[in-house]
Amino acid sequence: MGPLGLIAISAIIGLVAGGLGGAVIGAALGFLLTFVIAGVVRVVQGGAMPRKVRRALIVNLVANHPSIVASAFPGIEGDRLYKALEATLENIGKHAVRHAPRPDQVWTETAVTLGLKDMADQAHSEQMRALYRAVLEQVRTDWYPISFLRGTVEI
Repeated sequence: MGPLGLIAISAIIGLVAGGLGGAVIGAALGFLLTFVIAGVVRVVQGGAMPRKVRRALIVNLVANHPSIVASAFPGIEGDRLYKALEATLENIGKHAVRHAPRPDQVWTETAVTLGLKDMADQAHSEQMRALYRAVLEQVRTDWYPISFLRGTVEI
């Protein structure tokens, strides 16, 4: 059910409960409720990254920055390393969503860069900060060959 369906159901409930005035109030409440639900979904999903894109980024990150990845996740290899990197990349989306003006702009260069900067600022070790810098470098290489933020915002 989309937003219009929720607004219509709210208006019908309002109509039954309070007549024409209730329908107007119900429609207004339904309208507001769609924004609340959309905001919650946006935060929870964190701009989920497609599996194929996530896998390609992880492969390139491990291939181009093996020592940084190994120092950030010491002793972890194979599927466990892939899962750890996958969780890190999904976390980027959760941070980037705070900087995206609209849900369809979560994976823009600005939102991703600022999300990674937030993660680096909150990191508890220099190894993780180095990993976030490597991820930013790899993201810029893979996704944004012409980077307007390179040299302007660094982590």
